[in-house]
Amino acid sequence: MRGILRMIPSSYGGAYGPLTTAWIVDTGESDITILNALNSFETEITSIGLSKFYYLYPFVGGDSTKHSFNLLDTAQYQISWFGGITHNSNGYTPNGTTGYGNTGFNPFTAGVTKTDFGMTIYSRTPSISGNRCHVGVSNGPSQNLLLELTGSWSVSAYSNSGFSWYDATTRKGMFTVLRDGVNNQDFYKNGVYDRSSLGAPTSDINLSTFIGARNSSGSASLFSTSNISLQVAHKALTAGDVLALNTANTNFQTALGRFI
Repeated sequence: MRGILRMIPSSYGGAYGPLTTAWIVDTGESDITILNALNSFETEITSIGLSKFYYLYPFVGGDSTKHSFNLLDTAQYQISWFGGITHNSNGYTPNGTTGYGNTGFNPFTAGVTKTDFGMTIYSRTPSISGNRCHVGVSNGPSQNLLLELTGSWSVSAYSNSGFSWYDATTRKGMFTVLRDGVNNQDFYKNGVYDRSSLGAPTSDINLSTFIGARNSSGSASLFSTSNISLQVAHKALTAGDVLALNTANTNFQTALGRFI
C-alpha cells in the first residue's frame, strides 16, 4: 500500500483517510457525497482489518477510469475493461455478450492460501436468464466464482464444481463465498450464513480473475448482465467479519443512494 504524504480536508472538519486520499489523487473526484461515503466506508473496513482483503472495488465516480481503481491500493490491480459495459453512478453493468473487466489479480502470484480465501459482490439487479458469472476464474479442474444460474446461484472457492444456493424470488444483494478450511466452503447472503459444501481444495489457479465474466483458461465466458456496485477478494472472513462487511456496504450504498 503506497504512502500518502498529505491529507485532504473533508466537509465535516476532519481529514480523509489514506485509502480515500489516494483514490482522490488518482481519480480527481470532488463530489463531497462520494468522498464522505468512501471515507466512512474506509473507516468501517479498516475496523475489520485491511490485511484480510486482497482488493476492493467500490465502483464510484460513474466512469470506467474511476471504476477501475482498487481502493486498498490504487497502484495495484487496476481493472482493464473490455467490450460493452455501461458505467454510471450505480456502478457497472456488462452487456452479457462481450463486456468484462480483467482485475489483474492472479491468486497464485498473489500468494493466496487455498484454504483461506473468498470473494464478495454486491449486485443491484439479477442477471438476464442463462448462466452469468459476476466474478470468476477457472483453469478447468479448479475454480473461484460467483455464478448466477436461472433462479439460483452456483458458487465455489478452489473447487471443481460449484454448489448451489436457491433463491427464486431475488438474486439481488451482497453475496459471499469463502473457503475456511481444508474441506469447507461457506456461502452468505447479506452477511448471513446460508449453507456449506464439503470437499478438499483443488489445484492452484495461475490466471487473472475477471469480473463481469469468468476467465476460462484465458478466455472470457459466461458474461454477466447484472449491475454491480461492489466487488471484493479477501481471506476466509469470520462470520462476524462478513456481517461487518455487509453493514459497511449497506451504509456505503445507502449514503450513495443506491442501496436496494
